[in-house]
Amino acid sequence: FFLKDLGGLSSVGSFEVLYKIYIQIRQFIVVLVVVYLPQVSSLYETFPKKLSSLYKKVSEEISFLTFILFNVAFCFMPLFLSLLDTSYSNYLQFFSIVIFLGLIFSILGIVPYYFNAGTGDLKINTISSFLMAFTNVLFCLILGYLLNLNAEGVIIAWAISQLVANLILIIYYNKKNIMYRDDFKIKPTFFILSLLYFFLCIYINNSFDYNLHLITIINSFFLFIYLIIVYITNDLVKDFIKKIMDKIYYG
Repeated sequence: FFLKDLGGLSSVGSFEVLYKIYIQIRQFIVVLVVVYLPQVSSLYETFPKKLSSLYKKVSEEISFLTFILFNVAFCFMPLFLSLLDTSYSNYLQFFSIVIFLGLIFSILGIVPYYFNAGTGDLKINTISSFLMAFTNVLFCLILGYLLNLNAEGVIIAWAISQLVANLILIIYYNKKNIMYRDDFKIKPTFFILSLLYFFLCIYINNSFDYNLHLITIINSFFLFIYLIIVYITNDLVKDFIKKIMDKIYYG
């Protein structure tokens, strides 16, 4: 409603096309987390102390997959849009950046959300959902109408609502179960490296004026370097790849 009112149907269409591409990754990750739900419920009833290690394991794997897959999607977004006869532009890139960040926040909250569901702690999930709706509408009114940012303000408001609601989930779960940042294998260097590649893609797209073939080749080159560095600097990645290869080999 806000997008149509402030940006017209073209803004709604731009958001929907980009969102549908990114949301496929989110849905894939949701499925991976839901698989653990019966195990969460079982551990909660039998060995609740083991939930912390499972939570850390799932959070690490989901965080790793999220940034890798979203960076790949952002790298090839101009190519994806070309298949839909849509030219990449500064306007679409802005939408893509905000949706990228908004869904990153959304996915990082998936693990505590489903772990809360698995242990029957549904109150914070409900509060988070209402908070997301409230902040979304509030910031749409402030950024879109009061500050006259129009459609851009609306999707920024949407991203802010994702951040606020899912940050509440993460902080609540970590505090309730006494989880510390040092407990996780994925270190800040991975997230910094992932964001650096993300901003490098943005710079390349702007510098080469959204030339489809040129930016796809350059972004792919740096994507390869990014993946190599991630592989070299993260033991978790090596373990993850080993598990996949073992699964393929042994069935």
